[in-house]
Amino acid sequence: MARYLKPIGGEFWFQNELFDEKINNFKSTEGIFLDGGQSSLHYIYKVLNLNSDEYILMPSYICPSLLIGLKSLNINYVFYDIDKELNININSIEKLIKSKKIRAIFFVNYFGFYHNKETLNYLSDLKKKGIILIEDATQMLWFNKTESFIGDFIFNSYRKFLPTDGSILIGEENYEDVFDEESNYSKIVNKARILKTFFVNQGCGRDEEFLKLYSNAEEEYYKNIVPRKMILKNKKLLNNCDLNYIKNIRINNFKFLEEELRDFKYIEPIFKSTDIKEAPLGFIVFAKNRDGLRSFLRSNRIFAPVHWKLNNEEWAKDYKEALFVSNNILTLPIDQRYDYEDMFRIVLSINQFYSEKVGVL
Repeated sequence: MARYLKPIGGEFWFQNELFDEKINNFKSTEGIFLDGGQSSLHYIYKVLNLNSDEYILMPSYICPSLLIGLKSLNINYVFYDIDKELNININSIEKLIKSKKIRAIFFVNYFGFYHNKETLNYLSDLKKKGIILIEDATQMLWFNKTESFIGDFIFNSYRKFLPTDGSILIGEENYEDVFDEESNYSKIVNKARILKTFFVNQGCGRDEEFLKLYSNAEEEYYKNIVPRKMILKNKKLLNNCDLNYIKNIRINNFKFLEEELRDFKYIEPIFKSTDIKEAPLGFIVFAKNRDGLRSFLRSNRIFAPVHWKLNNEEWAKDYKEALFVSNNILTLPIDQRYDYEDMFRIVLSINQFYSEKVGVL
């Protein structure tokens, strides 16, 4: 019988240590409780109610799914440049402001890290001039507004960090048309999480069963997108979630990979542990022969996602630096399911891949 190899990465399952009924995360939370990031986006777009000649500025490096709502609501948008270090190109924004009627600027706190002080000051000045800031904080884990948030609207997405769904939206609260019923996505994905929990903890069932459900749920997620309220069972789980436990593990795993891969010439980390303020999404790197490495890691049951694939997006062809990022970036898992032994397995697998590829890279 083949030895079971623990998977690293992939969809979350329920862990008792993540939750504590003594914790009340939402005690002081100000915002709207919605069922996910797409709900928050649609809420924002509805509140903005843009005129036909107004535009939203979007970053050139972005998940293509974030454009679904803009297209469905016939909202005008245009892209501004992001450089290879994921910094906002201020000159690009300046040119677009002069040529278009810009109502709002959408920006992303990439992978749980804030933009530099110069960029935040620049965006804050635009806010004072009447341009609305939409701050995508979906790649960081938080329950209350932090001092570093500057957006008129700020929203998150808990499914990127936890085995549950929801989104906190901070901003104007004058849009009434919010749906109250549970989505088909929510019903399917919760069933998938339960099956995966039984599989991981008790060895019950087959992974094909929950993997198929996760795939079906993802398809449902982008159907009939409307602002929906967070369902009560998800709100309870999130309210009792141990943020410090999760944050500490993620930061410690981040630092472990940072140290172990510090002098590795085929791997280039994009962020530093000294810049961490919130729980990071993963250990983000540029990798030589990224697709080959990712395939090799997958064969060793290490699932490292790519955020995001832009090669098939027609608009992305005009943004070379965003395409460079898309073609070279890789997210190494560091989440609360894993310890140093798991991180060391990632390091060993990376070393093995490149040691076998020396001379052909």
